Amino acid sequence: MNIFLILRKLFRQKEKADNLVEDPLISSILNSYNLVLDDLEKQNIENECKTLSSLRGIVVKSGSDMHKAACIPLIHNGLFSAARLSIIQGDYNSAIGHLLKAKSLLKWPTILYALGFSYKSLKDYKNAKDYFKQALETYDTRENLLIELMPSFSKEMVMAARDILDLEVLGYKEIGLIAMSFDKDALQEAVIEIESLLK
Repeated sequence: MNIFLILRKLFRQKEKADNLVEDPLISSILNSYNLVLDDLEKQNIENECKTLSSLRGIVVKSGSDMHKAACIPLIHNGLFSAARLSIIQGDYNSAIGHLLKAKSLLKWPTILYALGFSYKSLKDYKNAKDYFKQALETYDTRENLLIELMPSFSKEMVMAARDILDLEVLGYKEIGLIAMSFDKDALQEAVIEIESLLK
């Protein structure tokens, strides 16, 4: 099934909700990971939910596999968006806080890359190198990360979650990620650059 058809199905039932962050499954995920959100993070997760809701489509039953497959990526992308805004403002320490929360959900390559970028911006080259290397190491196995997280889900659900997570990099030139040019070559270049700074 095409990802955009899947996306249209997600969260339509939430259109009437006052606060999408209070979705029972999202709240349960936040609690299970001991995540406390600040206002910026809540707003960005809310925006992620609204974006999917506005796509209009078939109603997805709350608690269904489709619903579950979308929740972690929505939270993850909302935290990434909060970090992106902090990076734009030059507040790399706040960005790192948002990114570490996202990393606690899922060690996705874009999060690891953004952590490396933030540490590099703070001239903490050792941590930058560590995160750039982790991003490179997880790039080819990112689908396996989702399979481990959602072992009972169909391949279609895992692929839908992967596509939602991969959408987070679109247009994020501020941190060196341009559309889907985020690839192994870009990660290898980041590692080489940071190694030269450590010499």
